[in-house]
Amino acid sequence: MIAVFFGRPADAVADGGPFGLGIILGEPSGLSAKLFLDARHALDFALDYSLVDSALYIHADYLLHFSGWRVRDGGVHRLVPYVGLGGKVGLRDHDDGRGHDRDGALGARIPLGIAWMPASVPIDVFLELVPGLFLIPETDPDLDASLGLRYFF
Repeated sequence: MIAVFFGRPADAVADGGPFGLGIILGEPSGLSAKLFLDARHALDFALDYSLVDSALYIHADYLLHFSGWRVRDGGVHRLVPYVGLGGKVGLRDHDDGRGHDRDGALGARIPLGIAWMPASVPIDVFLELVPGLFLIPETDPDLDASLGLRYFF
């Protein structure tokens, strides 16, 4: 039998420990790390590559996790929504007609996501949609979407 409880606080910290390491698939794709500061607050970091921009990105976000839902099906699975605020730095290598050139980018991000934390397995599987705004070298809107998996220890 499956039972869902709404409005009941769900600790966001995954079983296994406060630090998680894993992968992000989507646009961009790469490596992900997350450090829970307590049950509701975390720092999220990633090193990823965009095939659309042909650029390497590093981002860092502060995340606030909300009370989620506990799903009971032989164990307690948690679905935890979150929102955050962060920054993104990019480096692109391109040919400007005079040989190779590199240019950089700096932007702001607002991650919106939900994490699934299965019972008795120290992982989270997350789905994220991240609107953002590049500020340097020019103001330009940005949108990232990804599915990820992290192992916590």
